[in-house]
Amino acid sequence: WMRGGHKYGLGNIALFVANGLMLGIEKDDTCDELNEYRVSGKYALSNSCGQQGLSYQDMVCESSDVPDMACQVDPDMYITAVTSDRTLGAPPALQCGPRSRIPSSGFWDPAENAESDEGEAFANLVGRTDLEGCCWWGRGLLQMKGPCAFGKLNYYLGARAARENRKSMYKDVDFCVNPEAICGSQFRHELVWISALFKWVDKVQNYEDGEWNYMEQLRKFADNKFEDNVFIKEVNAIVEVGCRHPPCKEAGCVSFPCDGAYSENQNRAVNRAFLTFTILGLWDSFEGSLGGTNSPTPVPSVCPECTGSPTLLPTSAPTATPLMDITSAPSVAPSREVTVLLR
Repeated sequence: WMRGGHKYGLGNIALFVANGLMLGIEKDDTCDELNEYRVSGKYALSNSCGQQGLSYQDMVCESSDVPDMACQVDPDMYITAVTSDRTLGAPPALQCGPRSRIPSSGFWDPAENAESDEGEAFANLVGRTDLEGCCWWGRGLLQMKGPCAFGKLNYYLGARAARENRKSMYKDVDFCVNPEAICGSQFRHELVWISALFKWVDKVQNYEDGEWNYMEQLRKFADNKFEDNVFIKEVNAIVEVGCRHPPCKEAGCVSFPCDGAYSENQNRAVNRAFLTFTILGLWDSFEGSLGGTNSPTPVPSVCPECTGSPTLLPTSAPTATPLMDITSAPSVAPSREVTVLLR
């Protein structure tokens, strides 16, 4: 990383932006997750609880996380997403609320361009017909979702950090009390990106799988001219479902494996990555190289043109001497122009 570090940094940024294109920018530049997966031809309104076989409220932190950073699921929380699919005929914004306010949830019928009659229950893929505790859908450029992810954001950057006398970027924003703050607060234009960057650092840059380490693989990827499709697909899978080789248990399936344990369109991820590399000029700016080391080496590297050890004596070969090349043409000012050439 000591040599060519800017190349690795730009590669990292390009992969971040490419995944943001797929998950947020190209989806009508939305912040909230869209209701986009059908059950028996209809869109279940309980998709806010989880789509493709996932249960968002059950995405808790690993037991190794100390202290426990996950948000507590509040069954009385009532939220309606501030952004939704603006396409004509698309389902309404995701919503959550207690059974006392929303006894049951129905569906959106695209054929009728209308919601089901009030009181007509319709289950999502895992059988939910209510919206209680279902406020943890994806938000931000990389679709942060689940009580664990929002809890970590709150622990490091939100109100919890301030309460525990640690530095906080958003000391008045409690992401556990209002996860919709990412999309609907006064800081929404920042948080759409900040939440995504936080997820990238937490889930991608820190990712390890045995001997496979993201940062090390990123270095190899950049040194090989940013052309490894397999690596791009692996990164996309980590972002979307939590591991590099789907199906991923980290995705949050109620019954594993489920559709949500697979990244959706990895070929599209490659296309978006190549588009980003082209726009940023990575292919034109960097040639393939052996790259730098992860850390300084303990001893000096071998240098065939260097002396074996430092010496106070001059080298055997004389250094080049400057030669005076006087121009023949007169100068504008009453002086002569001298060019010094090193040979």
